[in-house]
Amino acid sequence: MTTLNYYWNTTNSQCWHLSQVPNGFGVDLPNYSYAACSDPNCFDCFLDRTNCLQCNTAAGFFKNPNTSLCQHYSTAAPGVGADLDFKTLLPCATSNCQNCKPDRYFCDLCNIGGSYYKNLTSNTCQHLTTANEGFGIRALDSTYQPCSFANCKLCLNDFSICTRCNDSAAFYRNTTNNQCEHVSTVPSGFGIEQPNFRY
Repeated sequence: MTTLNYYWNTTNSQCWHLSQVPNGFGVDLPNYSYAACSDPNCFDCFLDRTNCLQCNTAAGFFKNPNTSLCQHYSTAAPGVGADLDFKTLLPCATSNCQNCKPDRYFCDLCNIGGSYYKNLTSNTCQHLTTANEGFGIRALDSTYQPCSFANCKLCLNDFSICTRCNDSAAFYRNTTNNQCEHVSTVPSGFGIEQPNFRY
């Protein structure tokens, strides 16, 4: 039996005070002794070896609130990431984020299956139907990027392919070089094809 929070240390056969419990160890209540935390990735279980208070976050382990076990952030489910303040795995803070594993407040990849792509300006996941004019998808990292052509108005499906120039400022797509050119530079023998905003 224990008195005044002293417990048997099986490693050195001495009684230690609760304040002396080393990291990774906790009180084994039925035996009134110390033992390793029941979760091998637990950093702090000093009050009860079966109840992990804090996982070994330095090694990348965070408490999964659904299982109460320490889980490495890299194995978190889609849409879940490490909360560095609360030391737990929680849903991504960014709506429609698919991958925020290292830090729930930083979205690495949006839910592209649901047509969400990362807007680098606002750091949000934006649906394809709400993309800003003059921006398109860069497939390499699933982000919105400014259209790669000057005076391009629409490049939604691929930022490097302009599908419509800024015709309100009299720029039209030259079908020969795919550049957006001002109407004043249209060469002789060419005319504007209005429905397609090109020449």
